[in-house]
Amino acid sequence: MKYNKTLTALAVAASMGVAAPTIAQESKGTIVGTSVSASTSQALAGVEVTIVNLETGLTRTVTTDADGRYTFPLLPPGNYSLTAKKAGFTVAQQERFTVRPSARTNLDVTLESGDIERIAVSGTALSTIDVTSSESQLYVDQDFIAKVPVPRDISSVALLAPGTVSGDSDFGNFASFGGSSVGENVYYVNGINVTNFRNGLGGSELPFEMYESFEVKTGGYSAEYGRSTGGVINARTKSGSNEFKWGASAYYEPSALRAHQPDVFYRTAEDAAEAGSDYYVVNKDDETGETNVNLWASGAIIEDKLFFFGLVNQKVRQRDYSGTAITYDREGNDTLISGKLDWYITPEHILEITAWDNKEELDSEKFLYDVDTGEVGATQGEYTLERGGSTWGAQYTGILTDDITVSAQYSVNKASYSNLNAGSNPLGDAPVVYDRFTGVEYGAFGLFTPSIQEDKRTAMRFDVEWYVNADHVLKFGIDNEDLEATENTQRAGGVAYRYENCGADLDEADNENCAVRQEFYINQGDFETKSFAYYVEDTWTVTDNITARIGLRNETFENYNKAGD
Repeated sequence: MKYNKTLTALAVAASMGVAAPTIAQESKGTIVGTSVSASTSQALAGVEVTIVNLETGLTRTVTTDADGRYTFPLLPPGNYSLTAKKAGFTVAQQERFTVRPSARTNLDVTLESGDIERIAVSGTALSTIDVTSSESQLYVDQDFIAKVPVPRDISSVALLAPGTVSGDSDFGNFASFGGSSVGENVYYVNGINVTNFRNGLGGSELPFEMYESFEVKTGGYSAEYGRSTGGVINARTKSGSNEFKWGASAYYEPSALRAHQPDVFYRTAEDAAEAGSDYYVVNKDDETGETNVNLWASGAIIEDKLFFFGLVNQKVRQRDYSGTAITYDREGNDTLISGKLDWYITPEHILEITAWDNKEELDSEKFLYDVDTGEVGATQGEYTLERGGSTWGAQYTGILTDDITVSAQYSVNKASYSNLNAGSNPLGDAPVVYDRFTGVEYGAFGLFTPSIQEDKRTAMRFDVEWYVNADHVLKFGIDNEDLEATENTQRAGGVAYRYENCGADLDEADNENCAVRQEFYINQGDFETKSFAYYVEDTWTVTDNITARIGLRNETFENYNKAGD
């Protein structure tokens, strides 16, 4: 059956400060300012303002309007210099300042009258808090992470933001925002939605060395964002520059230095006797270790035009643990690759391509195990846990006129959550045989319920920003996603045999209390969700000290079952 739903939201936000145009894409930054005369303190029109990116050489020039205002939208984040000049005035220059993604840099310049041209440093760089934005957000870059003890994953970075707490370990220890569940967040990398749409828990992650910065939005964010009632984690990857650079790093997390949780025992002898062991939860055999080796390089393919950044990550993992009757040896050795290309077609038109493959395989083997004696028995089969997949996305940003900017993006994100048995059939060659009460498994069938789970998200979006006048900036866009999921989950070998009261070796078949149940379980099909949204938003400068942001977003989606209905 097909289900249709429409969600319409109206958002109104206000903040104190001077209004500025909103950015046309969250991965870009903006510079705004006013040029004034030092002698009269009046705004200067016709001032030629030029900015230069110190890493890539990107150069743009604008002229201040009648009110002395200027704007540089859609700027790649990085370090810039600014020069302002007008006939009959000295040159004003800001030699170095930083533009952050999804943020505004305010830079006012003062020009002094005079026939002798000289350099005057003026202006203010980016403040810690952008008072013209209604968003509640935290910005974190690699320089900050290098100074504080933060685990190397996105959830740990998100937990630095106010109003966030760590969720339950059973759901992956992801961050909860403002009381929302850990499954109500949305994750972006360079504008690509990488959220796990199967259950909402987390998203596709890159090797940590690939990230340049993170924005953690906890509330008040723009109408362009949807599919979230929790928080927004917006990550940006590193990019190349005119200077060739390379580097390597290694991180070792030995299992021997990791803390162990205590074992949990049954409270009564009767419960222990029924279970066949004193242990309720076995933690003493947990072994978790990881080694990461990274090699990266970046530079210019064509100076000032085409740049690259590439990284290779070798990850070795150990994830051993035990139950009361089975022990598990699990190891992974994976090569993850990621890269980014930036093409400055012209100073006003930029194309970015981001791609990575983070597919991981955890090779596992089960053994019979006596938790009381520590004796390890015969193998119970091998299996592999597959996670991750390939992702790529292309984003175009362009300045069409002094008043209109556009942004377009297309991306494909794939992820696997498959648990596959070894052998010719990934869903298992041998059937499941087990004892209901003791949990003892007989035969090397591997996983009890193997599964093939493959997800694919194809996303497109288009955004336009129109600088109507000094008081209004209008922004609107469309956002389309096609979500495809493949599911094939069965009992290993297609069938399970559950024994009850048939003896330790299932050799008491003539026992009148012995019973055998044959179980069949199949969950199979291809499923699809089509989601479409549009939004419109106005940033209105009510007064010099009050800015209102009013937005409307409409979302619709259609769910299709395996029959296509």
